[in-house]
Amino acid sequence: MSEEPQFDVVVTRVGEDRMAVYRVLRVRFRLSIWSAKLLMDAAPVAVEPSFLSDARRTAARLRGAGAGVELTCRPCGRAAPDEGEPLDPGPCAAAGWDWCPASTAEPQVLWWYPDSE
Repeated sequence: MSEEPQFDVVVTRVGEDRMAVYRVLRVRFRLSIWSAKLLMDAAPVAVEPSFLSDARRTAARLRGAGAGVELTCRPCGRAAPDEGEPLDPGPCAAAGWDWCPASTAEPQVLWWYPDSE
């Protein structure tokens, strides 16, 4: 099995408290205030890709600052749910993966093999 697919944190809107969003970007990605402003002026924009757990933490921080955020699987482009039910079930386009964290909360594990008859 290959490495877990990466996810893009897509900032769709900055929100009313722009400075709070800039602060989150500065702390999380070590950006200058100018770089953070340029990034947010380009919204909707994908910030640095990361694994699902890191992407969810970053998204939670940005949402807490008032930004609109979506998570998308980089190989297949599907939206990942924050919690609960999958938004788009199906296999991932990532090489070697027959499931995608965007489509299920947990990988589907087959503990027994059905008879081939």
